Amino acid sequence: MREIDIGKLVEHLLLQYCKDNIGGFTDPKIMSKYIGDEVKRIQSISDDIDYYNENINNIQKEMMSKIDAESVKIRNVKKTCKHELTKYYPDASGNNDSWTECSICGTTL
Repeated sequence: MREIDIGKLVEHLLLQYCKDNIGGFTDPKIMSKYIGDEVKRIQSISDDIDYYNENINNIQKEMMSKIDAESVKIRNVKKTCKHELTKYYPDASGNNDSWTECSICGTTL
């Protein structure tokens, strides 16, 4: 959650109000209402963003939990594989980076 510096916000709004009303009528009541309305509008935007970010975080946590559960299932199924079909991947450079992979379950052996 972001914290809005109300002092800086009001200062900005006062400057903006004065720029918009150069030579115009600057009744303190109107100025006060303008600033109050703008602070509410800006706070509402900030609150909405926080709300949606929290929703996104909750969805991400839920999805990660589901992905973890499915990963456990995959690991359990892989444990039952006897790795009857494999493929050897030699290291093209001739070093010790070759490996063998099960063609059924994808486990590196």
